[in-house]
Amino acid sequence: MTSCTCVNNPVCGKGNELGIKYGHCYIISFSDGQQLGSVRENAQYQKGGFFTDIPFKVCASTSNCAPGGFVQRGQTFNLQDQHGLYNDPKSTKGWIDDSSNGGHMGFTTDASHAGKFSGSPTCTGGECAIQIYGQPSGGALGFACPAAQPGITIWGNPKSTQKLRFSEVTCDDYEVPLTSNIDPANMAYYY
Repeated sequence: MTSCTCVNNPVCGKGNELGIKYGHCYIISFSDGQQLGSVRENAQYQKGGFFTDIPFKVCASTSNCAPGGFVQRGQTFNLQDQHGLYNDPKSTKGWIDDSSNGGHMGFTTDASHAGKFSGSPTCTGGECAIQIYGQPSGGALGFACPAAQPGITIWGNPKSTQKLRFSEVTCDDYEVPLTSNIDPANMAYYY
C-alpha cells in the first residue's frame, strides 16, 4: 500500500506578481477554507458549492491557455473550469462567466461571455491571497447575495471584495509540469 502527501498551500504573490501562472491550475478557496464550487441546479459557482475540488486553469485569453510566466498586477486572465458540468459525459471545459452587479457567476462554454479578471496580491486569514477584479470595469469580486452559501459576482466598488486563495494543483490532462509535490504515478486510490 502506498500513500502520498498532498501539499496544497496557497500561492503567494510578491511585488507585482500575483503568484499564479498562466497555463497552471488552481483550487480556489475563501479565507475560511471553503472552496469555490458549483451547484447542480443552475451551473452557478458559490462558496462551498456541492461540487468542489475544481481545478481552474489560468488562461491569457479564451484562445490561449498555454503555460507561461507569472500573472502580473494589471494583466488580465480568464479562469477555465477543467471539470465541466456534472452531467456532461464529455467533461466539456468552460469558463467562469462575466456576470456582474449581483448576477450570479456561472459556467459557460461561450467564450464571448467568459469573465476577464485581474488581481492584486494580498493576505486573508493569515495566508496569501489574491484580490480579484472584473474587467473592464475594475470592480471587485464579491458575494452576490446574503446566503449561507452565497454565489459570486463582480461589484462596481473595487473595495467590496472577497480575497481568494489559489492553491496549485495538476490540471486534469497534465498539460503543465506537475506541481505542489503531487505525482499521479505514486498516488494510491482507496475505495
